[in-house]
This record gives sequence, C-alpha cells and structure tokens, in this order.
Amino acid sequence: MPVNSSFQIANIVGYKFIFEPIKSNMYALVDQNEVLAIDTNISSDSLSFIDNHAADLWTAIFTHENFDHISGLNTIREKCSCKCIASIQSSENFGNMRKNMSAHYDALFIMRDEETQALARSIVPNGYQAQPADIRFSGTMEFEWHGLYFKLQSTPGHTKGSICIVCNETHIFTGDTLVDGFPSVTKLPGGSKSDFEKYAIPFINSLPKDAI
Repeated sequence: MPVNSSFQIANIVGYKFIFEPIKSNMYALVDQNEVLAIDTNISSDSLSFIDNHAADLWTAIFTHENFDHISGLNTIREKCSCKCIASIQSSENFGNMRKNMSAHYDALFIMRDEETQALARSIVPNGYQAQPADIRFSGTMEFEWHGLYFKLQSTPGHTKGSICIVCNETHIFTGDTLVDGFPSVTKLPGGSKSDFEKYAIPFINSLPKDAI
C-alpha cells in the first residue's frame, strides 16, 4: 500500500497522503476494519488506499470546503460506506464550484511552470461538486472513535466553514488554518482576516504547546 508517511496516535496507526501540486494533506487512521479520514484527496497513493479499504466503514471529517481538501469525497462515497462530517458552512459549499475553488483551481498556479499548470488543469477540468455532509455542526462538536477523543472547533478565517480538529489533546489537524506553522491565507473567496483574528488565533493560542 503506497503512502507518503505514517504516524501513530495512542495505539492507532495513521497515514498521510500529499495531494500535488498544491501539497495539501489527507490523513487516515485505521483500526478494526474502520477508517477515520481527515480531508480526502485524489493522489495516486490515496486512491490506492481507498481501493484497499473499500470494504471498511469510513468516517470522513473535513477541515473546510476547498477542492484540494474534498476532492476524494465522491470517490469514497462511491466505493465505501462513509459518514461525512463538516461544519454547516463548509457543507453548504461542497457543491458550489466557485466557493469550493474548483472553478478556478488552475488560477492558483498561474505563476508556476507550464508542467505544473497543465497538471492543475488536468485534475479538475470541469469543476468539482459533492453532496452536503451527512453530519453538519456549528461551533463545536465532540465524539469518540476507537478510544480516541476528537474535538472539532469552528475556526473561520481561511473560509467561513474552516475548522480545526484536536485528537486526544496531543494531535492537531488545522487544514489551512495553519500552513507549515504560519497563519492562514484569508484573501481567497470566503476568507476573512477579521474572523481569523477573532476566532482562529485565540483557539490556536489555547492549544497545548507540545501538541503535534
């Protein structure tokens, strides 16, 4: 099973899949014929993983609605039994090609080399739409999965529907609220610098300093 890298939370193994050319991440935890995914993508490695786990029961959580973070959702729904969780705002935008950025995805790479631009055009030539999430929430949602405790917290700024995901108070999945430790881009559709400063930054600053 090809993977980009692996990690462990408590006694559960997780895998990380990188989506080129924008280098966004999909994470998947696996235990007892169940998969919990955080964001989904269509890299060759993640598609192979989905095929290998098509018989498993999936829970997929989405940090926000941008195409590079939801691009694997339709594939998972077609091949697997999947329960999808997202904020109300993100869920509403899954099917909106302008708001999920798929309508102009290639424009993000206009300053890159021609090979990268061609790859971006080939990934989503006609835009991308997905049905709303099965479970939608506002503010905060908490649940347990195979002994791991998850807190989903609304952190608007990058998009109105952005969330951060805290697992066992030790691992933080921020989507694009933080990118390589730096604050989010808030100038794209749905972004808000004032929301980021009001909601996201205080939450990020409240997290355990030793969290991964």
